[in-house]
Amino acid sequence: MNVTALVGAETAKVSSALDKLLATLPARDRAPIEQALRMLRQKGLDPVTTVREVAACDGPDVTVLGLRNDASADVLGLVQRLMQSFGAPAGTVERAGSLAVLATGEYGPTVAQLGASVLAIADHRKDLLAALGARAGAAGWGGGRHLLAVSERDMDVTLDEQAPNLLARGVIHLDAGDLKEAPEIVKRIQGDVGDMASEAARTPFKLLAPRLRATKVVVSGHEILVTASAPRSDLVALLGVVLATAPADLERVMPWYRRGDSAAAPPPPHPLPPPPPPRP
Repeated sequence: MNVTALVGAETAKVSSALDKLLATLPARDRAPIEQALRMLRQKGLDPVTTVREVAACDGPDVTVLGLRNDASADVLGLVQRLMQSFGAPAGTVERAGSLAVLATGEYGPTVAQLGASVLAIADHRKDLLAALGARAGAAGWGGGRHLLAVSERDMDVTLDEQAPNLLARGVIHLDAGDLKEAPEIVKRIQGDVGDMASEAARTPFKLLAPRLRATKVVVSGHEILVTASAPRSDLVALLGVVLATAPADLERVMPWYRRGDSAAAPPPPHPLPPPPPPRP
């Protein structure tokens, strides 16, 4: 995910929208995140403007963050303080060859500083060191630069800019045994997208409804292609909707933020930004 290119010139609005969305969380979940954001921003490291690029692998689970070039030189020290703010062990910084590695035990979160502005993060020290030793990379990324690219065994997703539009593509790979089910799969996807459009039309995010209804789903050979587009101006408009909508109303239209769903959730294991969206 190329965060800088995706956010564009809207960094201030994205930061404000993030604060508004945080306000929909229950206090016990919200407080440590807000504290971490304050600490970062006091150091001039607002995540929206500091994180330039995110890459992730799920075998093993490793996330790489490309930071702004003028980010703090003592990144690992700042990460230690952030982890303490979440009530997690600060860990110790050690050397692994030429790399500085912050580890919280053999099986705890581990962060390696690959360069002045590049961090690699894993839930387990052994996974991080194994990935670095193998010089792991994303074979499917190479050809071009995307705003977002997700490659899975069953599906690939990309998000690109074709001015003035953002273009989303999904390619569902069908096994030979699934081909006869392709028409039914297409109908099911079309039905789900239609339901999403109808739901969006009843919310402050109603501008999404016609974009969803225009989504194309077709069978092509051994694949199902799903394509959708929207003007980048829609992204700016959606940020405006978030900023203009009260937290209580956001909760009603964004069920994954409802207090009842998150009240029992434990605090995050570490305060670092999450990997790209989960697999479709």
